[in-house]
Amino acid sequence: MMTPSFKNVTTAAYPIDNFVVNGSVDAQTSIQVLDGEGQVIGTYFWYNDGGPGYPAGWFDFLGLDAAGISLAPGEAVFFYTDQTGVTVTSAGEVPGEITHGVSGFAMLGNGSPVTIDVDKMTVSGSVDAQTSIQVLDSEGQVAGTYFWYNDGGPGYPAGWFDFLGLEPAGIELGAGDAVLFYTDQTGVTTTVPGALD
Repeated sequence: MMTPSFKNVTTAAYPIDNFVVNGSVDAQTSIQVLDGEGQVIGTYFWYNDGGPGYPAGWFDFLGLDAAGISLAPGEAVFFYTDQTGVTVTSAGEVPGEITHGVSGFAMLGNGSPVTIDVDKMTVSGSVDAQTSIQVLDSEGQVAGTYFWYNDGGPGYPAGWFDFLGLEPAGIELGAGDAVLFYTDQTGVTTTVPGALD
């Protein structure tokens, strides 16, 4: 899962074509976009610059219909490739603090160009252990599930823990790394600090 580690220069929305893929054969690297139910609502494939009329970008499998989508700050997509040596870059301005509403499932991440402790991705408006994140490995399998606990006073700091609130997540999110959020509550927001915070 990946989110842009910069913001778009002219607008808040980040055009998906600003994710540039290098080292991939046409249509061999894909992204998937999920809805609030965790269902795939769009799959797009990277095509390299093929000359006039065939610009580089994200398209349907046949390379005919452009994705034409943008991500809000902090929103993420699933990337997949079975090739080696593929890299993805994003460019733009360094963002400040990013706050995003969460309802149901949402792929969100570290939209800054620096590594952060996952506990820096804070949650507001949630009951303890009712908002979770899942971290996936490179095979797309769940490598860890953690739950948000609010500040409970000395010895019980706010942060991401196992379900019982005993073991802290203890993980870092690199620039652009994302996780799968879930909450069944309303009015929940998550905040990622700015690069200089």
